[in-house]
Amino acid sequence: MKYELTDETMKFNGRTLHRIRALEDIPLAQMVNVIIPAGSLGGWVETEKNLSQYGGAWIAGEAKVFDSALISDNALLLDNAFVCDNAWVSDNAMIAGDAQVSGNAWVYESAKVRDNAIVAQHAKVYGMLTVIRDSACVRGYANVYDFSTVKQHAQVFGYAHVYGTAEIGGCAEVGGNTVIKGLKLSEPVFKPHHPKNNDAR
Repeated sequence: MKYELTDETMKFNGRTLHRIRALEDIPLAQMVNVIIPAGSLGGWVETEKNLSQYGGAWIAGEAKVFDSALISDNALLLDNAFVCDNAWVSDNAMIAGDAQVSGNAWVYESAKVRDNAIVAQHAKVYGMLTVIRDSACVRGYANVYDFSTVKQHAQVFGYAHVYGTAEIGGCAEVGGNTVIKGLKLSEPVFKPHHPKNNDAR
C-alpha cells in the first residue's frame, strides 16, 4: 500500500471524506525530482477505491474524490479540485485549481483541466497538451483532444469533436455534431444532431 486513510474526516456534499497519508515515498512522474515523502498528508477521498494504490497517482492539498470516481496511473489532483460520480482521471492527466470532473467523464493521457473549468456527463478530454481552463465547460458526449485548448467561458457539448491545435475561447459554444480541427473560435458554432435522449447538451 502506498497510502492510508487517516482519522481526519470532513463532510462534503453529504459524504464523509478522509484525508490520506503517504506510507512510502511517491515520485510524481509529471514533476521532475518531486517526491511525496512517506508520512506526508494529501487530499481527501471517500474510500480507498477513489485513489489507486499503484503508480504515482496522488491527491494533494484540499482536492477531493468521492462516489465511484477514480484517480489512477500517474494522474494528479491538486488544490481545491474535485472529481465525483463515475468520473475517471488516468495516465498523466492533471486536475488543478477549482476544476471539477463529474458524471462519466474521462480525462486521460496528458490532458489538463484547471482554474474553474468543468468536464462533465460523458465528455472525454485527452491527448498531448490538451487544456481546459478558466471557466470553460466540456460536457455531453463531446471530445477535446490533441493539442487543443478550451478557455475563458467557452462551452463544448453535444457530440462535438475539437482537436488538432484548435482553440475555443471567448463565449464560444460548439455543439451538435460539429467537428473543429485546428481553428480558433470565439463565436457559437452548431451542426444540428438528433440524439435519442436529451443528456448530450
